[in-house]
Amino acid sequence: MFNQTRQNLLTFDNQHEFERMCSDLLNSLGFENVEPMAPLGGPDGGCDIKYFNGGTSSVAFVTLRKDIRTKFFEDLAKKDTSFEEISLFCIVDVTPKQKKEFTVAALEKGSTLAIYDLERIRSLLDSSHKDIRRKYLGIDDDLTTQIRDKLTKLMRFRNSFSITLRDTSFLESMFSNKLPQSVFNLLLDFQINVVSEVPKIGKKLEGFLDRYDNFRGVVKKNESYLVTHIGTIEGCRFRESWIIHFQYCVMRYSGKSPEEIQNEGSFLNYGITWDSAEKIFCTLNENGTLKCYLDPVFKEYEALVTLCPELVLEKLS
Repeated sequence: MFNQTRQNLLTFDNQHEFERMCSDLLNSLGFENVEPMAPLGGPDGGCDIKYFNGGTSSVAFVTLRKDIRTKFFEDLAKKDTSFEEISLFCIVDVTPKQKKEFTVAALEKGSTLAIYDLERIRSLLDSSHKDIRRKYLGIDDDLTTQIRDKLTKLMRFRNSFSITLRDTSFLESMFSNKLPQSVFNLLLDFQINVVSEVPKIGKKLEGFLDRYDNFRGVVKKNESYLVTHIGTIEGCRFRESWIIHFQYCVMRYSGKSPEEIQNEGSFLNYGITWDSAEKIFCTLNENGTLKCYLDPVFKEYEALVTLCPELVLEKLS
């Protein structure tokens, strides 16, 4: 029966990443002081990883070579006799005859032997170590499957699939297309390392999180400036009054006419009239203040709207 984990292991071609994966497996299995000997390359004396097993000094031989018998005995010949346990990590199926031969040879060197061959590594990755499988082999686990499924539903059923939007500013609430906000809030429910390791699209999703967070920072900064600036023009000491004028200015700048805004229902207070709100809008619009502080927000949001379907649809392709 075809198994994707076995297939990905068989085609693994990066020795350093394989050593990192085996180090992570040893850590996850409860071994102590796991130390890759040459994580950036270079000679390691045949000892790829050092670790301790219940106080026992141990070493791991890690290889992608298929001539496993030759490679094992090459590394064994270099072995320091101080290590009481050897672990062999490889991507071939070691036969029972070879396992016996390797065990006897290791014992003659004063060490016990644990063999993590292709099938044993496959079993570990497919059972209790799916996070490592996701990270190194690009195969979905339960969490990344959830992300993919929710993104797909969000994109396909936009009128029905709802996401709770947190800390939304007034400017953000003005946008009728809520997809960027929804994707951002959906991804926030998962750990960053899980998001970044979603096979094929993880790095783009992580980049989207950073980009939207930066966008939200610009929104808050520009919104705060405009509200305060309106206060200096209006002369009212109530900040709530400035915010009402700000809301009106944003609605007008987004293309709505005074009549359309009024027909949506009155949100005026503190003695503000439609005429006074329009007067402040005209002042800020004519001197370029609104263009300076709102255009960057609108343009970046449009870019985020365009980006979202690309993230989701790449998963579907």
